[in-house]
Amino acid sequence: MVKSDSLGEICPEVTGLRRRGQSQRGQNIDCYFQGSPYLAGAQMERSLMSDTMSYVLKTSVNQMLASMRASLRKGEAQARATDVEDSVFLSARLYPDMLPLSRQVQIACDNAARGAARLSGSEIPSFPDTETTFAELMARCDKALAFVNSVDDAKVDAREHETLQIPVGPQTMPMQGRQYLTTFVLTNMIFHVTMTYALLRHQGVALGKRDFLTGQ
Repeated sequence: MVKSDSLGEICPEVTGLRRRGQSQRGQNIDCYFQGSPYLAGAQMERSLMSDTMSYVLKTSVNQMLASMRASLRKGEAQARATDVEDSVFLSARLYPDMLPLSRQVQIACDNAARGAARLSGSEIPSFPDTETTFAELMARCDKALAFVNSVDDAKVDAREHETLQIPVGPQTMPMQGRQYLTTFVLTNMIFHVTMTYALLRHQGVALGKRDFLTGQ
């Protein structure tokens, strides 16, 4: 259950439901995640109390990559409205020594897909970094989402306490499955999704917290 009225900024009916003492289960879930075409309210309600690895992986990735895709769609609309080439937006950096917007999107998708592959024991998918337009980057998000949603839940859940050897640069780092998911896969993905949001906002794309959380 939602414990903070801060969600009222995103989903105003949450506060009203709490004050009236009504159940928030289905209502909150549908409101919070309705921006993602990959999440269904009924599915979220059935898994409300779930803390399985596969649930945490898939719900987190679906929320973040779907919201990033929606932000990219707004960026594309801004580019068309201002008659600016996609490359101008996608080459933007927060600082000269940081990666450009296009690379932020690619890495966010890679973190999600490669994490799902390692946690499920699947072959890591190959996504060549050739995207140069908003449309191609949105397609990249779709491919990553499709892969993450395709992995076997039971295989992911079975590796919760298994020690995995995770490549970190030229070395490997031993991490248990849940640790790898929560402190490496998701945190890295969210970092790059946040950078994408910041770069689009910095270029005048009309985005707010609702867009970051729900893609609306």
